[in-house]
Amino acid sequence: PNFTSELITKEKLNVLVGGINTNAEDITNIESTLADRVILTSNITKTVGVGGDFARISSAIDWCKKVVSNGFMVTILLLSGTSFEDDGIEVFNQDLSFVTVNSEGTGIITINRTAQNAPYSSFVYGINSKMPKIQVGGVKYTGFKGSNGVVLDNSECTLGGIFKKIEFVIAGICIFNNSSFTF
Repeated sequence: PNFTSELITKEKLNVLVGGINTNAEDITNIESTLADRVILTSNITKTVGVGGDFARISSAIDWCKKVVSNGFMVTILLLSGTSFEDDGIEVFNQDLSFVTVNSEGTGIITINRTAQNAPYSSFVYGINSKMPKIQVGGVKYTGFKGSNGVVLDNSECTLGGIFKKIEFVIAGICIFNNSSFTF
């Protein structure tokens, strides 16, 4: 092609392409990032607890963070009879609104807190996120008695039966900066 027209010269094109290449984003690791993703082709249920797909709630949530929902839903079922040690749901800067957390049996789950500053001081903790729908019957804390039920900072959360029964909680709901929750 002839680059000598009034609109663009060969030199101008080289400057433009050079500028694009200078500001280009490095995509050399994009394949490994995509390889870690799980793309749903149907709704799926994952179990958490003794004999489940995951031993910890946080492990199931971490798995969900890798999911591309593709319009499908994930249900996390917390198995009855399991006590979770220093565990909970933490989501930062993500949309996990395609996830529902349910509990089996009576719906009351037990969180054993080992210390005041242990991880997961709140059962639900979200920053800049759309949280999973929480449909558990209640949360019972054992061990150290200093926890919050739900802490949201610029996040959205739908809560089912979680506040029917919460034992040994300092604050049931703490909402900050444009956050919202619905029952």
